[in-house]
Amino acid sequence: MTVPELFEAILPPIVGATVVTLVLAPLLRVWAVHIGLVDRPDHGHKRHQRPVPTVGGIILLPAQVVAIEVAIAVNATVAAELGAIRGWLYGGGAIVMAVGVVDDFRPLGPTLKIVAQLLAGACLLAAGLVVDRLWLPFAGEVMIGAAGIVVTLVWVVVLCNAVNFIDGVDGLASGVSLIAAVTLGVIAGLYANPGQLVVTSALVGFTSAFLVFNRPPARLFLGDSGSMQLGYFFAIVSLLVPFKSFTAAALYLPLIALALPLLDVLASVARRGLSGHPLWRGDRYHLFHLLSRLGWSERRILVLFYALGIVFGGLTIAMYFGDRRVVSLLLGLFMVVVLAATPILLRLLRRRRGRRTPREHG
Repeated sequence: MTVPELFEAILPPIVGATVVTLVLAPLLRVWAVHIGLVDRPDHGHKRHQRPVPTVGGIILLPAQVVAIEVAIAVNATVAAELGAIRGWLYGGGAIVMAVGVVDDFRPLGPTLKIVAQLLAGACLLAAGLVVDRLWLPFAGEVMIGAAGIVVTLVWVVVLCNAVNFIDGVDGLASGVSLIAAVTLGVIAGLYANPGQLVVTSALVGFTSAFLVFNRPPARLFLGDSGSMQLGYFFAIVSLLVPFKSFTAAALYLPLIALALPLLDVLASVARRGLSGHPLWRGDRYHLFHLLSRLGWSERRILVLFYALGIVFGGLTIAMYFGDRRVVSLLLGLFMVVVLAATPILLRLLRRRRGRRTPREHG
């Protein structure tokens, strides 16, 4: 793509999504407070001191719709790539948003949320977005046929929940998503993929504008309606892969860019499985929870997670330019370090409790 073509694919969706978010966010705050869609402080584990609207994620869908429609209107290449399928993309987003809003208002069981995520994944399948091949070490590209349907659906569910899992500190999920969106936007530009550029640019516009209201102390929360939608649109980005110009290995680049929330999912599943707890039952042992209980401030936690996100983003881009074997080795080592942080912090907390117990009983 030429420089003018890049700007034509990037600027309209960024501007469109940013404007929509900045206009709707203040209106949504007033409306949510008026009807009671707020998270109230409980003087326990919640840090906020006043009610905060929980349905900020509602804004993401209209931001994406405006961004994509504007891009289609001004860019014929984007129109050819997204024009015929955009209804399916919006439909899947609407399903995820709707179940998220209901869950924000009246918590739903995991089954209903997963069913909704599967329906959203079915919308992407109907749009023709399906993983039909994988890249495997020593085997190269492998066609997976009908199994690609299952892989695609699982991928959508995993990403929807990955972003949702790290939405526990003001500005965390939106900030990490912003870093991942910028990273994937760079990759889309390097691969000259207009469709991916539009969706990632809209995500950049939304998350950067939303952080104005979501940074500590938050005035607006993403809620499940937003965090699950972010995962859904990241799934779209990863599936908008033209295999004529991409290798199947390119599918793994979104996985690396989103490694931080995905590692949290992996750690949570392993922790709950080893302890015999149901995989879907929430707990307070995510990495950011442990750091908070060790006395870290929200801002310090954000700095760490943003830094980790930038490192993973850098490794993602390095995959394009550098030796993949070397980058993969560095990536693997870094992932091991991040995964090892959770058990190490758990031990620190237990030791601290052990030291406090005699004094508390003395």
